[in-house]
Amino acid sequence: MPGNTILAIVAITALLSVTLAAGAYYITSQNTGETTITTGPERGSIIETVEDGGYMVTAVEESIGDEALRQDQHRNRGGPGGGPGMGARQCGNSPPGVYIRELFANHDRFQFNYTLYDENMTLVWIIIAETPELAETLASHIEQMECILENGGTPRRYDPVFQLEAKMTPYIETEVIMVNETTIKVVKTGENQCAYETIKLHAEVVEGFFTTGVEEARQIHPIPEDVQEICEPYLNDG
Repeated sequence: MPGNTILAIVAITALLSVTLAAGAYYITSQNTGETTITTGPERGSIIETVEDGGYMVTAVEESIGDEALRQDQHRNRGGPGGGPGMGARQCGNSPPGVYIRELFANHDRFQFNYTLYDENMTLVWIIIAETPELAETLASHIEQMECILENGGTPRRYDPVFQLEAKMTPYIETEVIMVNETTIKVVKTGENQCAYETIKLHAEVVEGFFTTGVEEARQIHPIPEDVQEICEPYLNDG
């Protein structure tokens, strides 16, 4: 084996040893299929993985011992039945994950509430950002996620609530309205009862994102049995 190759292997081994010993390490898969290990000094950092047009955003603790995060790391892939897939490439001006990373970092800089209108199967969010820039980021994120869903993608693929949302996307109408430079109104309407229940479950998760940020992102959100029963015809369809 040439001397330069041996030296390169020794150097890489040493780098890996230091990286793993540091505690906070993230393994990300790139488009080329290569694996990159990067370090970060802070707990709860956000990383983004892009693979074959898909994406994922993972909140990682130093020990990366959270099962939900490992699942997000390894399962949320691009393509049919996986992550956002090819459609993600045409959604938004920034790669998927850029907006949500900023939103998690600034989750406590929003005021928010939502109101349910059962008679119309409608949910209305009113969200006030601390700055116009944050309001624009949030609006862009919402529109990007809607675009990804409409193109057959599933953000947070391993999470049952987001799986259900992807399944019910054809039956959910979403409207994003900029009331003023810092206030956003989001109107979501379900075409049927399952779609409406899905909207409500998603709102509960998003409320958690605003309240605790990345801590909520570490959770897996099961579908309640009553909603499972209501949605059974749609879940078993295809």
